[in-house]
Amino acid sequence: MTFQGCPVPRSPPPAALPHAPGGLSAVAEWRPSQGVSPGARRFAEDIRAAGGVALIVGGWVRDGLLGYAPKDEDIEVFGLSPEAVAKAASRRSVPVGSGFGILKVGPLDVSFPRRTRATGVGPKGWQGDVDLKASLKDAAFRRDLTLNALAWEPLSGALYDPFGGLEDLAARRLRWVDPGTFIEDPIRVLRVIQLMARLEATLDPTLEARLPALVGALLESPRERIWTEIEGLLMKGRSFGPAFALAQRIGLLAALMPPLVDLDDGQWAALNRSLAHRRSTQDASPFDARVVALALLLCPLPAA
Repeated sequence: MTFQGCPVPRSPPPAALPHAPGGLSAVAEWRPSQGVSPGARRFAEDIRAAGGVALIVGGWVRDGLLGYAPKDEDIEVFGLSPEAVAKAASRRSVPVGSGFGILKVGPLDVSFPRRTRATGVGPKGWQGDVDLKASLKDAAFRRDLTLNALAWEPLSGALYDPFGGLEDLAARRLRWVDPGTFIEDPIRVLRVIQLMARLEATLDPTLEARLPALVGALLESPRERIWTEIEGLLMKGRSFGPAFALAQRIGLLAALMPPLVDLDDGQWAALNRSLAHRRSTQDASPFDARVVALALLLCPLPAA
């Protein structure tokens, strides 16, 4: 299987590659062209010395496999408590996720496998507890999409794929890991739209059918989280038409950006062209680029 700039062999991986926590076998040995940062490697070494396992998960793995320059190394630690990780880390760690055991270690975001349970209704109606005995498959089951459930062990190069994310990534297809866990965080509706534009991806029909029912809960999410996803759409999107069409079909456009609902086809085409070409503004400061992109959304160009 070959991705842009990053071949992942179909042949069996070397037998020496370690199994993931819980016994899951690696699907390949992967050495991304950009490599991992020295800080992330040192952290993984610290965790291994303390008896745990540190895996890079989520978007960094996904983007690296696609040949993009991955950023934001998100690390999930297995087999150690947050307190043990804070003690083992070679740099000062700061707890930033009350109730979910999330640490900031230098520039690294470090999370832990967790069990979640419903305690109410809406995005605040879930409680999480760190699960020291969780397997990688248990932890990845909580992720939104299969292509975000990939994990990579930076010391050995072992690549893990618990839910068929590599096939979906190669097909540029967004498919949920599980419908029950997907609804735990309604902000995932916006993330799907963002990834459609960023990856020029298609959407699994069963996933799309579930999205309209989550829009109401999404609107109860913290505004800063909503803006983060919209910002990712504007700043990193490559193809906006299908993403905005999805937002309109599920009722999200009317809820978040009412001025866009009544655009005719010509105006939509002009808006999509303008957003697609706004990358030239990123030669300026990131703030300037955000302002230009948001202005294009709120004040779309005429169709002419």
